[in-house]
Amino acid sequence: MVFAEVDCGWVPYVKEQMDDGFLRYRFRYDLAHLPSQYIERHAYFTFVTDTYAIANRHKIGVDKMLWSSDYPHGKLELP
Repeated sequence: MVFAEVDCGWVPYVKEQMDDGFLRYRFRYDLAHLPSQYIERHAYFTFVTDTYAIANRHKIGVDKMLWSSDYPHGKLELP
């Protein structure tokens, strides 16, 4: 699964919170692994400019980060 045009600096926080919720209420779920492990195996994330994500790339997964150019978009026409 690819999360496009959302940057990826948020990924470590979401993984941490999903694991915390799962561990608190794991008796409600039938999962073989932590939610973060499913994210790490099956999700990719695009970014254009995200300095926080670059600084935290190892928590996101360097191999899960995809650079996006956000091109083509309409060009700015000056009067």
